[in-house]
Amino acid sequence: MKKHNKWLLRKVSGSRGKYTYKPDYSDFRNQKNKSGDSLPYRESMHKNRWTWLDTSLVKRWLYQQVGQNFDLVYANFLKRIQPKYLAQYRDCIFFYVKKAHEVQLEEKGELTFSRRYKFFINPVNNCLERYPEQKRKSNLFRKLESTLGNFYYSYKKEKWELNTSEPDFYITDKHLEVDSNFIQKIEKLYTQKAKIETHAEEAIHQFAHLIQRPEIIQSRKDLLAIHFTNPKNHLAFSAFFETSVYNEKLWKIDFYQMEVLEVKRVCN
Repeated sequence: MKKHNKWLLRKVSGSRGKYTYKPDYSDFRNQKNKSGDSLPYRESMHKNRWTWLDTSLVKRWLYQQVGQNFDLVYANFLKRIQPKYLAQYRDCIFFYVKKAHEVQLEEKGELTFSRRYKFFINPVNNCLERYPEQKRKSNLFRKLESTLGNFYYSYKKEKWELNTSEPDFYITDKHLEVDSNFIQKIEKLYTQKAKIETHAEEAIHQFAHLIQRPEIIQSRKDLLAIHFTNPKNHLAFSAFFETSVYNEKLWKIDFYQMEVLEVKRVCN
């Protein structure tokens, strides 16, 4: 019988093997099975129940399937998995393909590009499609330059962060509305940092006087961060201060322009 070469899984070896976790007998030799009836009569010490195979051929194969209905693609994929590995690896295709219900569309109906996956299932027609390479790469990070330093966007935190400023600047921005014009307005506001600190300290002193806490008034106050919560309005922001008073360390002062709107004690 002629040996076929259609399988999409292969054993890990060589340079691929060093990046794969291989369980060691020392990891589980001291574990005890409390149920004596479930112990096997005979078991090899050199065989593990889980196999560790290279799936990179699956990704290479998917490039040839772009444009086809994913139901057909998945059916053909299952035929090209070795039967003895099918139960363990029947879902490994989703290491590279984003499922239809996970695909996100922007307000205009445009696709929100993924940084992890190269392929996705179109939720409209159920076809396998590939993320455009250039847009996928450009979405890995975003940067806006300023005189204060560079603002970098964190997709996980959904906010812009300034990498070289003291205090920290960060801007909540879920829909990437911040642009260079907004950054320029922040630069002008930063020139008034001393005035922000003065007004904030006065507000904290007034609050401490009302609650009769003179130690807060006498304590040192350091500006930690300035947070812009509205990416369309640079005049509304919050300043965070730290004092040296135990259990009263962190304070949040809400501003509009240079006017203090509210003073809050933040739980430590």
